[in-house]
Amino acid sequence: MAGTLPPSPVVLFAPPATTSSVAEEEEFYSSWSLFLVCALLILSLFTSYYLQIKRIRAIHETLVAIFAGMIVGAVLRLAPGHSIREMLTFKHTLFFNLLLPPIILNSGYELKQANFFRNFGTILTFAFLGTFISAVGVGVLVYIYSFLGLESLEVTLIECLIFGSTLSATDPVTILAIFNQYKVDPKLYTVIFGESLLNDAVSIVMYE
Repeated sequence: MAGTLPPSPVVLFAPPATTSSVAEEEEFYSSWSLFLVCALLILSLFTSYYLQIKRIRAIHETLVAIFAGMIVGAVLRLAPGHSIREMLTFKHTLFFNLLLPPIILNSGYELKQANFFRNFGTILTFAFLGTFISAVGVGVLVYIYSFLGLESLEVTLIECLIFGSTLSATDPVTILAIFNQYKVDPKLYTVIFGESLLNDAVSIVMYE
């Protein structure tokens, strides 16, 4: 028929065969990373239950959890490949937005207000001044260590101070658990507990 355009050829764009294999590999390693996290959680809960049933006081469950995490971290670091390691990489946004708020809210809920405000000046001194001194001290030491050239670290002073701010906010979970178990002086417990409650905010501000 005059004036009719010839039919255009149909071109099919088939997805590359590697896409499905990459997706399957990512799902495989994400499943393994989720399994490792769940296994550590179950191990911590079972260890805590066993130590309480057997009334073993020489070893605390937080110590077992710390060593279990160190062993798994060493295995992941020495294992070949990097897929599982990337799946378990620490993300600061996940910590700030998901993990940290429940910890702070739970700490505030369990806080004894009378002891907290009675020692408020001491707590603020340790939380603000102590955290600042710790952050600056760690940052300067890391910068001096990199300046000596013992390892191939090419970092600036600002980067070292940022690193120091992340390490300055200590959370003495093990110490507080032991204090609570052995019924130590409430003033000492309140000072350490209040300082650990406020130094997270100081560390976040210094990090930003």
